[in-house]
Amino acid sequence: MKAKFLLILLLSLSCAGVRAETGDDNDVQPKPKKKVHATTTAAPTSDDADTSASWKQLHLGIIGGLSLASQGINSVASGVTHVTDSRTGFSGGTFLEIPFSEHFSLVPEVLYVQKGGSTIDSSAGLITYSFDTLEVPILAQLKWGNEMVKFTVFAGPALAIAVNKSASQSSSSNPSTTDLRGLDLTLHTGVGTEVTVTRGINLLFNVRYIPGILDQDKVAGTSTRFSTWLMMTGIAIGL
Repeated sequence: MKAKFLLILLLSLSCAGVRAETGDDNDVQPKPKKKVHATTTAAPTSDDADTSASWKQLHLGIIGGLSLASQGINSVASGVTHVTDSRTGFSGGTFLEIPFSEHFSLVPEVLYVQKGGSTIDSSAGLITYSFDTLEVPILAQLKWGNEMVKFTVFAGPALAIAVNKSASQSSSSNPSTTDLRGLDLTLHTGVGTEVTVTRGINLLFNVRYIPGILDQDKVAGTSTRFSTWLMMTGIAIGL
């Protein structure tokens, strides 16, 4: 009996140990996994790149409008300057805008400008002077504003070559050649507005004043200079 009792006790202790080990294994909880948060950086869009680089574009354009010109005739002997009435005409040409920064560019132009004036002479009647020039200005331009509307200020010298020098009298239908030189230096100064229609296409509006620098009169004792106002509009296309 004692042997059987000891055997049963040993078997009971063995089963209890197995259950305890199994329970300890089941009580072990898996460690929680750390969450990894991925950080992404948005790449710049093509629109952002185009906007930042839009000022770097060359622009080729055409421009044209109205010219209001007058002629100042100065008598050296009397010291009196007679300014003729204005002559209304046409101006127009082409230009290339070369940007160096977002706010500064050089603008070479080729313009046809109708200049001259009119005056009344006691013997000849109404005399209309025509002095049309082909001008090549090199303008320094400052520009500021937003993506849609920009304002401009510009100035620069120009070489002016006369392509038409004539004078007509109301008493005669035949124009005569005036005693004027055919080469002048002028100064173009003005302000304007630039409106973006779509990407790469701009509309332009500007007003400028062009005084002549050189004396154009060949007659001794008299000096003649021309001054002109231009009011023009145009279009510029990005290259």
